[in-house]
Amino acid sequence: MFVLSKVSGQDALSQSVVIYPLNYTACVVALTASGQKLILYKVEYNELIYLESIDFDEKVLAITKIKIDGQEAVVYLDDQSQIGILFIDNEFCTTIKILAKLSSTGQSKIIDSPVYMVADPAANTRFIAFHIFCEVVHVFHFNSISSVDDILGKTPNNSVSSTRRKNRRSDLGKWWSLESISVGRINVKQIAILEKPTNTMAISYRDSNSNFFTRCLPVKGIDPVHAKQPIIEFEQEYLCLIIPIQVGGYIVLSTFSIFYFPDDQIQYMSTSSEINDIAIIQSHVKLHCIKELTKPGNGISEENYVSFEIIDKSRFLIIAESGRSYLLFTDMEISSKTTIIINQMTMVSLGEVTIPYYNGLSHIAGDLFFQSSQFSRSVLFSVLPEKPHIHIRAYIESSPPVLDIKDGCGQGVEELYTCQGSWEGSELRKYGAVQHTPELLETKTIDMQIERLRIVNSTVMVYNIDGDSVALETHNLMPKITHLKIESNVLDYYKDPGFQCCVTRSSLLVNGKTMVNESFIYSSVVPEISTVVAVSDTKSIHVQSKNYEFAFESEKLKEITSIDAIHVGNGALLILATDWSGDYRIWKVVNKKAKLIYSGEMKDQTFVLDSAVVQSGENDIIAFMSTNNGSLHQLLIHLTEKRVDNVNFTEQYVSDVPCFLRKYKNNVLVFNFKHLVALKKDELSGFFFKKYIHVPKLPLADVCFATEEEVLIGYQNGRIDKVRIVLPSQVVSHQSLFSNKLYLKCLPVPLSKFLVGVVLDCSKDSINTQLHLVNTDSFENLSIFEFDEPSGVQVVDICLIQDWQNEKAHKDGLFVCLTSSTEFPLYVFGIEESRIVCLNRGAILGIDLSPDVKLNSISLFDQEEQTYLCSGNIVVLVQLDIDENFQWTLVPRSAVHSPAFVVSQWSNENVAYLADAIYGAFSSNVNKSEKHNAMKLVKIDTDSMGNQITAITAVRSKNYTYTIIGDALGNVNLIQTDSNDSSICRVHKFNIGDQINCIFALGRKKSWGAQICVVGTVSGGLFVLNNTDLNGCNDSLVEFAARNHLELLDCDGESVNNNEKSQCKEIVSDTVIARVLSHIIANSSEFSQTYSNLYSNRNLLQSVHFECNSL
Repeated sequence: MFVLSKVSGQDALSQSVVIYPLNYTACVVALTASGQKLILYKVEYNELIYLESIDFDEKVLAITKIKIDGQEAVVYLDDQSQIGILFIDNEFCTTIKILAKLSSTGQSKIIDSPVYMVADPAANTRFIAFHIFCEVVHVFHFNSISSVDDILGKTPNNSVSSTRRKNRRSDLGKWWSLESISVGRINVKQIAILEKPTNTMAISYRDSNSNFFTRCLPVKGIDPVHAKQPIIEFEQEYLCLIIPIQVGGYIVLSTFSIFYFPDDQIQYMSTSSEINDIAIIQSHVKLHCIKELTKPGNGISEENYVSFEIIDKSRFLIIAESGRSYLLFTDMEISSKTTIIINQMTMVSLGEVTIPYYNGLSHIAGDLFFQSSQFSRSVLFSVLPEKPHIHIRAYIESSPPVLDIKDGCGQGVEELYTCQGSWEGSELRKYGAVQHTPELLETKTIDMQIERLRIVNSTVMVYNIDGDSVALETHNLMPKITHLKIESNVLDYYKDPGFQCCVTRSSLLVNGKTMVNESFIYSSVVPEISTVVAVSDTKSIHVQSKNYEFAFESEKLKEITSIDAIHVGNGALLILATDWSGDYRIWKVVNKKAKLIYSGEMKDQTFVLDSAVVQSGENDIIAFMSTNNGSLHQLLIHLTEKRVDNVNFTEQYVSDVPCFLRKYKNNVLVFNFKHLVALKKDELSGFFFKKYIHVPKLPLADVCFATEEEVLIGYQNGRIDKVRIVLPSQVVSHQSLFSNKLYLKCLPVPLSKFLVGVVLDCSKDSINTQLHLVNTDSFENLSIFEFDEPSGVQVVDICLIQDWQNEKAHKDGLFVCLTSSTEFPLYVFGIEESRIVCLNRGAILGIDLSPDVKLNSISLFDQEEQTYLCSGNIVVLVQLDIDENFQWTLVPRSAVHSPAFVVSQWSNENVAYLADAIYGAFSSNVNKSEKHNAMKLVKIDTDSMGNQITAITAVRSKNYTYTIIGDALGNVNLIQTDSNDSSICRVHKFNIGDQINCIFALGRKKSWGAQICVVGTVSGGLFVLNNTDLNGCNDSLVEFAARNHLELLDCDGESVNNNEKSQCKEIVSDTVIARVLSHIIANSSEFSQTYSNLYSNRNLLQSVHFECNSL
């Protein structure tokens, strides 16, 4: 069976509005780019607090805000031409009502531009205008609506009528009506409702010749009146925004200028004597004025303005496509009925906000605003009078379209890198092994090379390698003059009223009196019951409490490497001990008796260097064991009063260097000299996820807890930091590197801390390429390579050159860039001293690339012979000769025409997999003996996918080859072929609900199976497809999903479009497993009776869920 787990949801935001429910708390309502979900947040103390997500069966195309009887609400329009309304009450409970459904008979929907929807800004909304069908703008009028109850259909006794108003034809025209206004064959860019004249809307549009116009349309007007409205053409101007203003008329912002068109009553316009940069045009078409924006020295560059919000009658906040914000200030005075004076019209640059979604800007209150973004973070921000003017208060992470995916290539570290975004803005993301920056509370540097830290009461003792010590106050790290001196040979020290216990390397002392004279090697303090546990070099384990002391022998352990203990209630202890051979034992100590309750051993010559045991629920404990190979083992044990009832186990890679553990109550830190990792519990599985913590000054010396959240970090150079660690709630976090350019491709370099990003810049007349070198630890840009000559070089793909013979010459990596150039299609680069160096650019000997030849992809085909596969409208093999100054040569007879155009490829071990944009998927197997024969493209059967394939990859395992193909409808075909007999083949089909943009092979082995591949979608979704044996749980999971109304994955997009959903039972979403685990936690006894098979396999389900969501 296969499990589809989610790394990142398809929650990129598009449109948003801010409304005030009856409780007068601002609420952000944001529509996801997929149109399937509205997400609600409340604004509280400059924070965005998530409320809920509302899923829709139909795709919502547009939303706007209305006000009825003092209550604000959200109106939406979906792809079934339904107009709905969303109310939010004073407790943030939501109610949705369908108002009407438009007839699409004889009409065609617009497909080349967004759907625009805007509401009348009056105190009580009178109408909504929208453009969903070609050649017509519709106006939805609210007729005599006096309250929200009229829309909800509430009866006088305050209950909702059982008959829906949308189904009652007699209601038509009573409280709403629809007006259609013909606008001709134009591309509407914006609709704006004017304040004056009333009942008038202005539209901007582009005609078939790409010329821009504006035009005013009366609402509920008569056709001859429409014809009299002037149509204003803008020559050599790119229109951006129409902004209604309170004095009447509207402002038009273009990329170069500001235009103001007054109300038709105004016949005369003048400027004050101080104004000399505004030109008044007394045109026969329309009186207006113009101010040029992009004059030298005014601080305003050429911009495409996409979002605005009216602050008051004279101030307007503007956001440009680049993410920069501006304040537009106007001062206009009406001196008579027919005359207006322009005193000021100025635009000031404020600073960068975010890459905006069109008209996604909302004014919340005072200086607080919200801007939604599809391609970057949506932000809550303030505009301040002093520089810096923009202050980001809070943000919502977006999920921009996934353009490229790569595996981290780290030694054991499971990372994913993605390029996400569009031409408007993008980001380079890192998933897994993300470094979280803690809050720095205090810092101190002492003149000592730190080896160890120890906290005793309110004192932190700092030791060097010679045993010298310095005492500091824990709360502020200031020197402490009077303190208890703890020598460096002390393993543990504990003190409470009437009891003082000290374990040294040579003895155990109680209240200053020697109780045991032995050589002690490890110890652990259990403060809840005033007990100290210590182990001697003779393997004798001593338990010393306030009231008693006893010892027992750990006979089976050969040489103990660590010990820890925990209180489990009623005075009982659990003691964990490990040894060099990989064995470990757990005893329960009650009334001076030790009972062995569990034992185990590590595999593959692995042994434990350090351990910690903590409580993990009422009857659960979890033992952490750090091994010699840098991994962390977790042993989850469910205890009953008499025995161990259930045991589960998992392993995670942490570092290439062995780690130590520190704990405080149920909090655990894992560290070595180069990494610091905090652990966060996953409530569903019971295991703990690792969260890497950013440390600024390596190497680390030691860490210790001051409180549950506050940690002291000691560095070998003498620096000590006191920090607060607050871990993010999401299971898989990510880091982002933002750009207003396009991150197209990324390439992690193995065995280094480098990643190369391909960045396209279209801000100039041509598309230019940059190569960014990024440090994968700090996720910062180290250097940028510019393609100077020839100008306009466009990189289309990037590939690693895996040649270990040249490791010394270019020790940090070699890679090749495929470009659109026919003269120099291939550039070879090296990474030297944190810089990208061009080693050669060249043609492909043996082939003449004419302008008609377009290459789109490159990948390694045969590492031993340094052969690479290139494809586009041809498919060709090329060979790299590194010794001959990186010369490229065509492999004879390998070039063949593509069926149409290859949009995606994957090659490995002399097999090529190709996704053609029109004709489907193909493969080509080229044996070494046939290397110089013509490539033969064999069609892969994908009959259910149509002709819109977008991505392909393949993974080989011991028993199977998996070919994974995705298309524009969201369909994924997983073709499972027997490695020994290709005729044995099985196809698994499912639909992910969104266009597949890219698929990348993983092939990561897990204890329960393997991670096959990762899939990225156009709405920013990132999913991992896992292969596992669920031990006969398949049918039980399907049954559970059906009973609990959980949707299984649909088989294909065509069935979805036809409303005939067929469901894939071989591939289950991890959300089903997560729901099973949550039911077990809520009521295990009832669940065990209803779903006995799932309950008996709960350990497996916990492990699968945990590892499916681990990166």
